[in-house]
Amino acid sequence: MYINIGNFKKNIFSLKEYFLFSNEDFKCFFHFDYESLINMTEEDLNYQECLEKSVMLTDPFAGHSSDYRLKHLIEVLHVIYSLSYETISRFSGIKQEEILNYLKDSHTITEAQKFECCSRLTLLDRIISSMVPTKYILEDE
Repeated sequence: MYINIGNFKKNIFSLKEYFLFSNEDFKCFFHFDYESLINMTEEDLNYQECLEKSVMLTDPFAGHSSDYRLKHLIEVLHVIYSLSYETISRFSGIKQEEILNYLKDSHTITEAQKFECCSRLTLLDRIISSMVPTKYILEDE
């Protein structure tokens, strides 16, 4: 996923105005309030992590198709968590060959299979992500 640095403030604004994030939401997910995020610059130690979080909280909901999101989920499990396609297919309930064909052509599996696959892999992603150690906030000196 390409992260556009110029969209950071737009993402933060979108979270506040469109997704109705409160200051408490910003503090919970970013460890900074809205104003601090809007005023953050690329030189701040926590900028990159906040940028990535802003993209993760806005990009998947930016009108992408369900096929785009499912393919992205499969790739996150494969690339970020280093799960093999065989392991992903076992958790998804769909054969590995069908998963690989789906990544090339969205019409190779049924809508019911997509729904089942998405619900199972979303749960897997949620469980795995809770096992990954959290990053620590860096303090400016």
